[in-house]
Amino acid sequence: MKRIGSNAIIAVFVVAVIFGGVGIAKIGGWWITDTVRQPVSYVSGELEGLPNPADIRGSFTLGDVSRFFEIPLDSLIRALNLVNADENFRLSSFEGLTGELEDGGEIGTDTVRLFTARYAGLDYVPEKSTRLPQSALEILSTRLTPADIDALRSVTVEFGAIDASVEPEEDHDEEEESVALIRGGTSFYDLISWGVPREEIEALLGMEMGPLNLTIRDFALGNGLEYNVIKTDMQELVDRYQ
Repeated sequence: MKRIGSNAIIAVFVVAVIFGGVGIAKIGGWWITDTVRQPVSYVSGELEGLPNPADIRGSFTLGDVSRFFEIPLDSLIRALNLVNADENFRLSSFEGLTGELEDGGEIGTDTVRLFTARYAGLDYVPEKSTRLPQSALEILSTRLTPADIDALRSVTVEFGAIDASVEPEEDHDEEEESVALIRGGTSFYDLISWGVPREEIEALLGMEMGPLNLTIRDFALGNGLEYNVIKTDMQELVDRYQ
């Protein structure tokens, strides 16, 4: 009888363990191969445990927002004045489809954060450049008080329908891309690469910064900090080293 070498036995055993473990993990619901898109929750206060609209990212789809924040998909599409859109439309496409408005404002991912927060009755402070389409204000008018609606009028603009089937334009301006601007995907690594000393970053935060690959937005949300405030202060710090 031909004997099987010990190395072959070990190899078979390892393969069995790996595939057996994967099978068990799938049955138990622990094996996840797709990227999970889920907003973080508020970490304190009356809203603790509820999804935080501040963590809505460009990688989210309309379906994600509708599901997590319990907004009817049809209402979300009408609020954003979209045509030819479905649940798979990614929010990152907004900026390329709308561009900068005449007043310097933008209709983009932060527009979705603002609308979602007001629709769901959640706290959120939008960026100064964020604008709402008139269609969003019309839908919110049935859910907010007259005073709340008046507060939104200053950031509301008349804007034509946005065709979601059009390929968004890509910005190839290399000079603009090289500017050290803090965005939603800016990480601590980016800050360090822009020449900002670690000690100054931590002094501004009032605590140790996270891993280099962690984004400033995720760090702020995970530590109960107001991202827009941190972003503004951090941008001033970055500008001093440019």
